[in-house]
Amino acid sequence: MKIQTITEAPIRVRASATGTLSGENLLDSIFRVRGELGNPHLPFLPELPQRGYAATTLARTIATLDELHAEGASYGWRLSNGTSRESELARSTFRSDINLLADVIGQEEDRGKNLKLQFMGPISLAVSLYLPNGERAISDHGARRDIRDSFLNGLSNWIDTIDTATGSQHLYLQLEEPYLETALHGNIPTASGYRTIRHLPQHELQETYGLIQQHLQQRSISLAITRCDIQNLNTIQSIPDALWFDTTNYTQHDWEKIAPHAERGKELWLATTGNNLKSHIPTQAYHLWKSWRTIGLPAQALSQVTLYDNATLHLMNIEDATNLFTELVQTAQALSEIAQDS
Repeated sequence: MKIQTITEAPIRVRASATGTLSGENLLDSIFRVRGELGNPHLPFLPELPQRGYAATTLARTIATLDELHAEGASYGWRLSNGTSRESELARSTFRSDINLLADVIGQEEDRGKNLKLQFMGPISLAVSLYLPNGERAISDHGARRDIRDSFLNGLSNWIDTIDTATGSQHLYLQLEEPYLETALHGNIPTASGYRTIRHLPQHELQETYGLIQQHLQQRSISLAITRCDIQNLNTIQSIPDALWFDTTNYTQHDWEKIAPHAERGKELWLATTGNNLKSHIPTQAYHLWKSWRTIGLPAQALSQVTLYDNATLHLMNIEDATNLFTELVQTAQALSEIAQDS
């Protein structure tokens, strides 16, 4: 009698990056990202803020808004009654960026199946936008709701455009929330700076991200929230498909907080590396392996891990950033091999 053996899938740690790069040459940046972080890793459409205000993550997010308009003011982006030159330029820039990405993907033999896009999360977007009277939109409940709904409605149309242009089979949505915790604690200053805006209610945060996740699940899109400490946000910890942690200076106690999320099958985006990693790749990989095993997680679960930079790419020249992509990939491969052989 022939005995059938069951073999587990190979362990494969991926690599990616937060998405913001220096410089002004988007085509060159796309080639570098996809050349280093292509299949099986997680490439992205880069953000190059040095190209101007219309090329930032904030402008890209404003470009997605449906039936909600913004215009440039001396203090930032202000909600308006109609389209503006600034918002039209943001939309045109985003559309052109997608087309450029599609041209690059069209030339590839192995296109892979993953693509990551970054936008400003709805809470930080409401902090960054101003009402017509000059106050921050986060101060008004109706404005917060309108911004959220406009973003969700508009996002669907843009996702259709992106899917058609790139042919990606699995899209990851990275929502950046640098102001989320400050908003929850009621520490966002008013436009005058003399007082602070009332704290964002926890139930509203949960409702907002619950709606976003429901919307994205219908499109089979994975959600991640970055630039905030998800460990401290009990209200929405369970909502994202991928959780981002900056583990650069983690103690063993910090690593233990990751374990429950891994056990629930969440994807883990771990920012673990800094500059000048190359000579320390084996050490870094072994450190990650040791931390992973010490908290009792199985080797196979490392396939849920994507290694990231620690959000310093925008401070590097593009050559150094490219080298870091390579080092992230090599660290991911080293970690995969250690786990596979153990």
